[in-house]
Amino acid sequence: IYSTKKLAISISYVNYWDGTLYYRNDTDHSIYTYDIKKGQSSKLLECNTGEVLIADGKLYYVDLKNNNQLICTDLNGKNGQVICDKSVLSFVVCGDALLFEDTSLTLYLKGNDSSV
Repeated sequence: IYSTKKLAISISYVNYWDGTLYYRNDTDHSIYTYDIKKGQSSKLLECNTGEVLIADGKLYYVDLKNNNQLICTDLNGKNGQVICDKSVLSFVVCGDALLFEDTSLTLYLKGNDSSV
C-alpha cells in the first residue's frame, strides 16, 4: 500500500528506521526526521550536512562546516563523535566496516581489521 504526501521542500539522503524517515533538507542542509504515523517533521540537527546515512541504529553524516568530518550520533542526534577527521567526500557503512573517500580521492577502509 502506498501513501503520498506533497513536500513543500526539496530533500535528499532519505533513510528509514523504525517508522521514521531521516533526511537532509536541501535548503538549510540540516537533518530532519519525519514520523510516518504522526505525519510530523522536526529538525533533528542544525548543521551544514553533506551525505547522511543510517546504519545499525546510528546516524552518520558528513559535517561540511567542520572540514567534512564524518560524525556518528545516536538516532536522537545526541552523543555525536568524530569517526574520521579527514575531509570526507563520500562513505558507506557495511557491518563493522566503514569505507570512505576523502576529497583527495583516496579510498580508506576502517574497521575491526584495519584503521585509518
